[in-house]
Amino acid sequence: MSVELPDQREPVIENRPDLFMNITWFEAMTELARLLNRNRTRIAELEQQSAAQQAQIDDLIFRVEALESP
Repeated sequence: MSVELPDQREPVIENRPDLFMNITWFEAMTELARLLNRNRTRIAELEQQSAAQQAQIDDLIFRVEALESP
């Protein structure tokens, strides 16, 4: 495939000129990879927030149990 001439496409399968990829497909895959990486980063942030909140909940439970015990 020629970057300068996007209309020149290489067949995906030999002897099948009707099956081809153009530069748009590669751009779509690049965008998909970018979104996937962004979502993975966001998931990691949410997991950290969840762990911090769970630690706070556990601390509160410990304090309440300490107040309730004689």
